[in-house]
Amino acid sequence: MLVKLENHKTVSIKAENGGKSLAHLLRDAGMPLDLRCSEKGTCGKCEVVLESGSFMIEKNQIDVLPGHPIIAKACRSAALKDDCVIMLPAKAMAAGGVQSSHQYKVKALAINSSVRGLSASIDIGTTTVAVSLVDSERGKIIGSASNYNRQIHYGDNVISRIAFADESKENLRTLQQCVIADTINPLIRGICEKAGICEKEIKQVSIAGNTVMTHLFFAISPASIGVMPFEPAVKVFPAVKASTPGIAANPDAPVIAVPAASGYIGGDVVAGVEVSGIRNNAGISVLLDIGTNCETVLFDGTELFSCASAAGPAFEGAGIGCGCRAAAGAIERITFDSSLNFMISVIGNVQATGICGSAMIDFVAESRTCGLLNEMGRFDLQMLERAGKLMKLSGGINACRISSAPDVYISEKDIEQILKAKSAVYAGLQTLSGTQGCKFSDITKLYLAGGFAQYINVENAVKIGMLPPIELEKYDVIGNSSLAGAVLNAIDLDAAPRMLKISRSIQDIVLNTVPEFEYNYIDALMLP
Repeated sequence: MLVKLENHKTVSIKAENGGKSLAHLLRDAGMPLDLRCSEKGTCGKCEVVLESGSFMIEKNQIDVLPGHPIIAKACRSAALKDDCVIMLPAKAMAAGGVQSSHQYKVKALAINSSVRGLSASIDIGTTTVAVSLVDSERGKIIGSASNYNRQIHYGDNVISRIAFADESKENLRTLQQCVIADTINPLIRGICEKAGICEKEIKQVSIAGNTVMTHLFFAISPASIGVMPFEPAVKVFPAVKASTPGIAANPDAPVIAVPAASGYIGGDVVAGVEVSGIRNNAGISVLLDIGTNCETVLFDGTELFSCASAAGPAFEGAGIGCGCRAAAGAIERITFDSSLNFMISVIGNVQATGICGSAMIDFVAESRTCGLLNEMGRFDLQMLERAGKLMKLSGGINACRISSAPDVYISEKDIEQILKAKSAVYAGLQTLSGTQGCKFSDITKLYLAGGFAQYINVENAVKIGMLPPIELEKYDVIGNSSLAGAVLNAIDLDAAPRMLKISRSIQDIVLNTVPEFEYNYIDALMLP
């Protein structure tokens, strides 16, 4: 089978007579696709152009004649003969680079380590994994790196991965190897090579992550987290030698993990509570860790309360026509006036090929300000027509063209997905606050954690009703607090018992048991 790439190169691979999907063939040939829906055929991100040959699409055999190409989902298609020709668009491929997610801004970390040598500290997120190599005795960061969690090939959310892992023990091991062999180890080795260090000099491995990712790291089934009452198999994870899961480190290096508080309040959130210093504040303080799931922790001056809401992967590009993750070619910032004169910033300073979450927030905020969007998220079509920005997509869907060659746009259908995501964040905090008799005006400090929160315009997030309307000076963007917690766990002997105490003291509120959440969510779908 001949594969044409957008850079005019071609690659020949064996078709195997329909034995594997095009997505599997391309992955085996070193060209992994964006399979964020876990090959269920629902996201449409892996679409390729079938130019000629016999293919099996779904359960139908289709002969494509030269000059009459068709578009098909690679995960639902197979080549039946070796003379098939396909064209692989760049946007269908899994992103190879990731906007840095290993930075954090937190209080000074104490140094009190028993480890003589280096520690690998790791944040395992659903979307990205970040690694820092630390001199445990001095607390000095030797190097850091991050990349996409390769489990993404089996779904872009924890529910998809729970379902995949639950199918068989082999699948559970596959997900473990995706995060360790295919993600963590290359990051560790890259840092070591750059620093001129042998990986066997790493004497300890410290990890923090959401509860599902930590289960998968240790090859513990997360199935119980996917069903009521969402209880994890374990909350305090076993210390093992690095050789057991196969981490690139000294074989005898202990692997330690920050404990989880519940099925959806994991070690990443526990780490955030510790390193943010939220418990030292007077009055009401909040920690928001914004990702595919938005975890919220409220400290009322005495006790910690938490909840998790499914913001969904819209801000990572899923379900958005031109949506993409924060990699080269993604529009990350956008401003414009009432004449719709767009000023955009593109990651990598290259041609725009899509739009990522931070720019989606900017677009909605700017559109609401200038009157392009009404409170329901519908466009002023006359304004779009006057500016020459109106696009009509299939099904009569209205869209605003942001840039051309290729077209990058946001449609009203996309806006609906963005409003659902922002509503989940806002309603989660509103509901949690309400259960404790608090109002937004009572909040004295709000910490924003996570890689995505690091890049958003906070003022715009407030404008669209994603974040509460409190004074901007009350917001503190602290970055990857999960990684910071993993670092702290590696360099401070006293950190582990403190974080264990935090994990046991957080009172988790399951939002779907609180009737007000549904009403708050529906109200928050409107734009202010």
